[in-house]
Amino acid sequence: MSISKTLLNNEQIQLAQGWLPLGSWPYAYDSNKGLLWYWQTYPNGLPVKGCTKLDPSQLQQLNQFN
Repeated sequence: MSISKTLLNNEQIQLAQGWLPLGSWPYAYDSNKGLLWYWQTYPNGLPVKGCTKLDPSQLQQLNQFN
């Protein structure tokens, strides 16, 4: 089964930024697997991609803004 990334809209980005480390920029999620992808800038200034598992309530909140 492949992963289906859905790009986040502005409301979803604003919501998801509260769940991530300061300076992270969420950009996509998979509503079937409950995964959230984001960019994070490390102290050396290089952006690194990250992914985290959402809990059911976080996933429900993101889906409200579709």
